[in-house]
Amino acid sequence: MQDVLDSYQIAEWIEFAKLEPFGSRVEDFRAGQLCATVANYAGRMRSEEAGAASPGDFMPSLYVEKSKAGPVLIDDVEAQSRLIMTAVFKKES
Repeated sequence: MQDVLDSYQIAEWIEFAKLEPFGSRVEDFRAGQLCATVANYAGRMRSEEAGAASPGDFMPSLYVEKSKAGPVLIDDVEAQSRLIMTAVFKKES
């Protein structure tokens, strides 16, 4: 993607995604909404004490523990750039 878009365009897409989210997390949420609707309608998913199913119940990725290590910051600017390129674009520079 870096061969097609410049940094300004990538920044625009990042800001657009904040306004109108897209990608796999949004797709997972939509699928979770459908699953919760079907489960609640069928009434077999949960007992009345447990309450209604929610989209998050069908999104296991929500429950993955986040890394507590924090951001990786390197003093060498070039090394930091290579790390970002590898992480974002899966491309070795």
